[in-house]
Amino acid sequence: MGINDLWKMVGSAAETRSLLHVATIDGFKPDNWGLRTLIIGVDISIRINAIITALQAANTGWEIQCNVFNPGLAGQILVLEKLFYQLCQWSLAALTLVFIFDGPGRPSFKRGMQVIYRPTWLEERLKAMITAFGYHYYDAPGEAEAELAQLNRNGEIDGIITEDSDALVFGAKCVIRATSSCVEDAALVFTSEAIERAMSLDEGGLLLCALVLGGDYDDGLKGAGPMVAHGLANAGFGGDLINILRSLKGSQLRDHLNAWRVKLRQEL
Repeated sequence: MGINDLWKMVGSAAETRSLLHVATIDGFKPDNWGLRTLIIGVDISIRINAIITALQAANTGWEIQCNVFNPGLAGQILVLEKLFYQLCQWSLAALTLVFIFDGPGRPSFKRGMQVIYRPTWLEERLKAMITAFGYHYYDAPGEAEAELAQLNRNGEIDGIITEDSDALVFGAKCVIRATSSCVEDAALVFTSEAIERAMSLDEGGLLLCALVLGGDYDDGLKGAGPMVAHGLANAGFGGDLINILRSLKGSQLRDHLNAWRVKLRQEL
């Protein structure tokens, strides 16, 4: 999910290690004096959606009615059971977890389809379980990965567990792709420093890749793939765009964006 092909583009920057290793080895490096565990933000909404999709595919009592998931009793038990098992696994790692849920400001359409909302009963019960495990949670204003990236960029959390590559574009410093529910299984750890070192992609380059490749909310530049996106980023178009957006307003912003687009077309 997220930006098309972005995970493949930055794959060479990934470090493979288990979540347990991240918690016990990386979590007590000298720079935090060994005084606390790592604080990791969890994009729980995307994990819920993955579980629901799997249950639907297995025909376990989940149905979609009026754009809302309406499971029978068997479906409710199954999804809560899977979420409980995931919490049990995460509790084996010495981590402080903060679970972020999608909020009311999230877009209503994704990849051309209307977003299907999770029922209140599911979030209420899951939040109760999160509290029972001693973890923390809150609802983001919009999408969870954007909120998590902001927290990570500000240094309020040390990393993010998510499958959504949007988090990298939003400025996350450390993203963990832990696709397995088991904390001892291998996970992929991406840091902004490693991505810049391996791929020469800084925040401007990642933003440009998002615009060129497209993703959940836009189709991107027609006919352009990862090679084109990477080439344009390395040519400095991403950095130029970031500088324009941050430093200019009004007519100056429009004029410089138009000039930037002309230059981009000439490069293509």
